[in-house]
Amino acid sequence: RRAREAGGIETVVTGMMRHEEHAGVQKQGSTALWNMMSIDEYEHNGDKVREVGGVETVVKGMVRHEQHAGVQQEGCRFLWDFVTSEVNKVAVREAGGIEAVVRGMVRHEEHAGVQKQAIRFFRRIALHVRENDVRMRQAGAIEAVVQSMVRHAEDAEVQEEGFGTLMNVMANDEENHQRLRAAGGIEAIVNGLQRHQQV
Repeated sequence: RRAREAGGIETVVTGMMRHEEHAGVQKQGSTALWNMMSIDEYEHNGDKVREVGGVETVVKGMVRHEQHAGVQQEGCRFLWDFVTSEVNKVAVREAGGIEAVVRGMVRHEEHAGVQKQAIRFFRRIALHVRENDVRMRQAGAIEAVVQSMVRHAEDAEVQEEGFGTLMNVMANDEENHQRLRAAGGIEAIVNGLQRHQQV
């Protein structure tokens, strides 16, 4: 609440807009917004982030600095925390957040931190919102998640978040079932369960 009342959210977003070419500013800006979303008054802080263009700013930073793993990881972490509410899920989808996260995953396929945060975001944004499931399918998110599970087979967190994400996107959607099977998702899930029986 104090951050919102003191103009902290506006200050961070304005700084990110002003220094859009500076990867460090984008990374730290996303971290700061995540911290503000993680404190009290989540709903009101989310309203303020949307009001001042914070979602679009974070997504633009991720697109502009696609090659920077830190920007991708912190951007995904903010987006994951932001999409707790339905209205915020819509805002992220309309800002191109789903597509930006897929591109970051593909660019940083070896970076476990980026993969974990991206998959956590997909797991949450897919829950109970069919439009997001469709956008994820169109953007190649299902394939990206499966490839991450294959590439990071020893990482239990990647496997756990991957299972949850794939279960969410498949719920009541036959097209997503088909895409999952075609991408080798069934094999990835079985292999993950065999390696990490505690998951």
